[in-house]
Amino acid sequence: MPFCRYCVKTLSEHREWIRCVRPNADGSLLASCSNDKEVRVWSQGTSPREWKPQAVLHGHEHVVECVAWLNTSPQNVKLIAEGNKTENGESQLQVQQMNGVDDANSDYVPIILASGARDRQICIWDVKASTLLFVLAGHDNWVRQLVFHPHGKYLLSASDDKTVRVWDLKNRRCYKTLEAHSHFMFTELRPMQSQAVLIKPSEFGSVVE
Repeated sequence: MPFCRYCVKTLSEHREWIRCVRPNADGSLLASCSNDKEVRVWSQGTSPREWKPQAVLHGHEHVVECVAWLNTSPQNVKLIAEGNKTENGESQLQVQQMNGVDDANSDYVPIILASGARDRQICIWDVKASTLLFVLAGHDNWVRQLVFHPHGKYLLSASDDKTVRVWDLKNRRCYKTLEAHSHFMFTELRPMQSQAVLIKPSEFGSVVE
């Protein structure tokens, strides 16, 4: 599509201010979050003008500040979605399949989206099924920014509690807490050969898988 300087489509389902908008890796999906405590997902049609609502995700109890898409191999996605087994020895992904999400296809692969909010929680969603997979809790203040590790094993979160937390997604727990600044404004993760470098305001730190 050639570069243009005019609006091709307006998406207006949110009821309050929109805090963050993120496309997925191939641009076919768009996630938005808002003061209305909702995360909305939009899917693109055959042209940039064709966008339609795909999912409305409810789970946060306060303003949703940020969203992030997981972009990794299908095998890693399934491992994250399966997580720990239930009391019956079944994974959450298997439970979804038995409930009709994908009861005819054992190769079902979720589309995973993370959202962070002022309720101090991080929600991990299966967008394809419009289902909350699990919640990560541990921050003591608003969650401001999220970014997935390139290999999909970790999720990094920046908060007004002055920390960056590194979450182990398969085990669904905080792997490491980084403390340095009086206030975190953003995080950015850039793959550099065998390492991933976490960039924070005025400081560089590395998180190595």
